[in-house]
Amino acid sequence: MAKKWSDPLDRLLEADEKSRSVSDILKTLSENESRTPANSNESSTLHNQNIIQEINVKDIIRWEYKDRPENELGDIDELAETFKQVGQQQPCILRPFKNDSNKYELIVGERRWKAAEKANLKLKSIIQDIDDKTAALIQAIENEKRTDLSEFAKGMSYAEKIENGLLTQKDLIEILGISKQQVTRLLSYKKIPEPLFNAIGDFRLVSSRTAYELARLSLKSDLHLQALIE
Repeated sequence: MAKKWSDPLDRLLEADEKSRSVSDILKTLSENESRTPANSNESSTLHNQNIIQEINVKDIIRWEYKDRPENELGDIDELAETFKQVGQQQPCILRPFKNDSNKYELIVGERRWKAAEKANLKLKSIIQDIDDKTAALIQAIENEKRTDLSEFAKGMSYAEKIENGLLTQKDLIEILGISKQQVTRLLSYKKIPEPLFNAIGDFRLVSSRTAYELARLSLKSDLHLQALIE
């Protein structure tokens, strides 16, 4: 059974623990990279530090494994105004883009990136030379902290990363602390047949439990699938 939140404070504390988990990953990377040979180049050294830098938004490319659907980005205009008034309070996470040394890939912080672009501001970021596996883990940890991201968005993101070998179900269970049953439910969005998927359209309010039942019933027979579509 998925975990039930008995008290709002529990959720805040849990979110804080997960926030530290991202920091721990980055800290470990920095500690490991600080032991690289002395002949490492200067730009590599810069990327190995957990320092906040201001990066031109035009030099940033969204990672191909983005985790947030366009219809779940929220009010970018409002966030842009907040940036103008009080600044960007939380940095994004970038990594050097392998196809262009002058560009960076956005791993975490798509809303902030879009808001900074709209506000005509540079993006406060932490730059880390991380591999796809680490990037996927960091993104997944951030996902679990969000209250404004649907189960559908999380499930589809996890399914895509598992299909491409970036994450495993074991990672979701052991590192993110998601129950095995809930992982199965989250991944069920991807198993819903295309005709039913298209008939539903907007999955933001479709819970993972409902998605699991839809997938299970629709795969029983064509008659079941047609009945669900109708």
